[in-house]
Formats: sequence, structure tokens, C-alpha cells
Amino acid sequence: MSLAVAPEHAAAGMLRPGDRVAVVASGKPDQPYAQAQVLLSPVQVLSVLASQDEAGAERKLLVSLAVRPEQAAVLAQAAQGTVDLVLLTRGGGR
Repeated sequence: MSLAVAPEHAAAGMLRPGDRVAVVASGKPDQPYAQAQVLLSPVQVLSVLASQDEAGAERKLLVSLAVRPEQAAVLAQAAQGTVDLVLLTRGGGR
């Protein structure tokens, strides 16, 4: 599954294929009391593509993650708010 995320929500844009990440969801900006939670960990990064810079457009990364179908449903729901991809250390996980 692929997510469009700002570099500051994806290890400052330093993600590479083969990396493992934790997916953290923190809700929508209009939900001030939403608590951040780790949704999935560890998740393998399959690819990272930078969007083309358009005049005045916010730069995004298109990050593809290896997830099972049931995980994709959870991730799709979380993507309606803020999702952070936290780079894990080698051998890292929960």
C-alpha cells in the first residue's frame, strides 16, 4: 500500500527501500484530544518516490509499504489523519 506523506513525517525524507518502519497515527488536526498510537510495526518499505515540485505545492513522498490486506484497511483509515513513519533500527520492532 502507498501513502503520500510529507518528509517531516517520514524520517525527514531519509527512508529507503528495505528500511523497516513503525506506522504511528495521531488523528486529524481538528481532533485535539486524539492520542497517537503505533498501528503497525515493523513494516518493510518497498519504495520511496519524491513528488515533482510544483510551484507552491507542498513536497510529498509516496512511500509504498508491505502490508497484509487487513493491515491495509487500518492504514487507509489512519491516512485520513496524520500518519508518521518512524525509522526503526536494524533488527528493530516493537
